[in-house]
Amino acid sequence: MKVLQVNSLICGGSTATLVEEIHKYLLQNNIESYIAYAYGKKVRNDNYFYCGNVVSRYLSALLTRIDGNRYGHLFMPTIRLIKLIKKISPTMIHIHCINAYSFNIFLLCKFLKKMNIPIIVTAHAFFFATGSCAYPEKQCIKYINGCSKCPLGAKQACKSILIDNTKNNWHKMKAAFQNGNFTFVGVSEYTTNIYKKSGITKLFDCKTIINGIDTNIFKYLFHPKNNKIKLLFVTSASLIYTKGIDRLIKIAELLEFDESYEIMYIGPKCNVHFPKNINCVFNVRDKQSLSHFYCSSDLTLMLSRNETFSLVTAESLCCGTPVAGFKSGGPESIGINQYSVFFGDDEMNLLIDFIKSKTYMNLDRCEMSKIARKKYSSKNMAKNYYLLYNNKN
Repeated sequence: MKVLQVNSLICGGSTATLVEEIHKYLLQNNIESYIAYAYGKKVRNDNYFYCGNVVSRYLSALLTRIDGNRYGHLFMPTIRLIKLIKKISPTMIHIHCINAYSFNIFLLCKFLKKMNIPIIVTAHAFFFATGSCAYPEKQCIKYINGCSKCPLGAKQACKSILIDNTKNNWHKMKAAFQNGNFTFVGVSEYTTNIYKKSGITKLFDCKTIINGIDTNIFKYLFHPKNNKIKLLFVTSASLIYTKGIDRLIKIAELLEFDESYEIMYIGPKCNVHFPKNINCVFNVRDKQSLSHFYCSSDLTLMLSRNETFSLVTAESLCCGTPVAGFKSGGPESIGINQYSVFFGDDEMNLLIDFIKSKTYMNLDRCEMSKIARKKYSSKNMAKNYYLLYNNKN
């Protein structure tokens, strides 16, 4: 077996870490493994292949602003990737996130169907199922029969300032996969169920393999006796509405006069005026440092509006810190029930009541970490993909 993984990015970002973990596992099991990527730090390794083109990337972003065709440009990087595939001649190709102006999905799929080899597609987001947006509104079901007039608006769904191209994109994505040997893998049951419903992907085999994390880093180390109850909010993106930063501010306002709580924001700088009772630590990239923040907190807040998985939930539980927040798809489907609780969008009062109940203070954090590290182990994730490859090859 010879496996080629394809991802937008390498050496940084959550999907890149997963790709490299699978790559490492395959090599340890004497499987030929290669990685193709479009941008990021260039790796000097015979098994890594840079296929990107900076000019094509920026040109694609510009053209998309005009025609709303998010995945139909980038011919040069895609031709490079196709040449690489012909050269390597893999027996299995595993596609990850290729939505960030990296490759032309339609051209690539047209070529892959001619190869007649198994193609695994991991659904880290929903764009394969919608044709346009990576994260549709939870109540939106247009992707089932064909998107059009997206409720998110053309700018968010298609990245276009002029044209709502969602209808055309949906049909083009369906045609791209039609009659191909594709298997779609959701990173949570929530994600898999979306792919089973979509008119683009529902006829294909859809499975679930939850994402893994480095449990040698994210693990229970300590839990100090804090003077105040520490609430932690972590995000890697400054998408204020999607990641629920506005909800964090609302919680801070509701707890403003209760000095028994300390709230911490860890994430990128964003155009937000944080209340005085939120302490901000920007751009924490070191995983060991992030693990220490989890371990020293009493409760992690998961406030996103839409998540396919939720690394924050998995990382926090592995560090022995419970999670509370709102239902956003992924977190409640991958969380551990006795250590995580999620409320409806309009149930802010219930979340506040839970925070004030302090019931989460009495949990066995060591046992929590033990259970979570077994569930979210990156080695288990890689092993599950290895078994899937063998089954499909």
